[in-house]
Amino acid sequence: MYKYLFPLISVLIFFNIKTNAQDYSRKSISVFMSPAINEGIQETGMGFLVSAGFQKSYHNDRFRLNPYIMSGGFMPLFITDTRDQYYRITTLAVNCYFDIIKYRAIGLYIGAGGFGNISRGLLGTGGWPEAGNTSSEYLVKLYYGGYAGAGIRVNPAKSRIAYIFSPLNYNFGNNYFFTAYAKFGIDIKLNNKVKTMKIN
Repeated sequence: MYKYLFPLISVLIFFNIKTNAQDYSRKSISVFMSPAINEGIQETGMGFLVSAGFQKSYHNDRFRLNPYIMSGGFMPLFITDTRDQYYRITTLAVNCYFDIIKYRAIGLYIGAGGFGNISRGLLGTGGWPEAGNTSSEYLVKLYYGGYAGAGIRVNPAKSRIAYIFSPLNYNFGNNYFFTAYAKFGIDIKLNNKVKTMKIN
């Protein structure tokens, strides 16, 4: 996912600079990058997440619905009391966001949603001696749960790009699953379809 997301962002930003269109629809492509910490029933790590999804806004852009896919790799950086491990998570989710305060282009929003997640990788040795981690094993775990978050969105009316800074994002689910991350993202607005009249 990493190797496709960054070229996509670059192309869309370039397209934003070149286009002269000002008639944008309520639909957009939403992408973000994020440092994160993740825990599950066996795994613990710090890593980096990337995400891409579709978004549609309602009620003068104050309410937004956002299905997306998120992926990232984790390892126990700066965590000394756990076993060696490297694993990846892939999350499918649907979130909704609501601007509780809005002034011109700036909105303070809260978010809620749900997700399904698969974590997979390799768990090694190490950690506390009483844990008995003397051999390696493969990790494949399924999780599901909810999302809560808050942040700031800057949406200039005449710009194709809306900017997102969201320091508070939490996924929490079954079997002690927990992910905390800070989002730095953009929403790339799509053009309205132009209706044409066919003349015979």
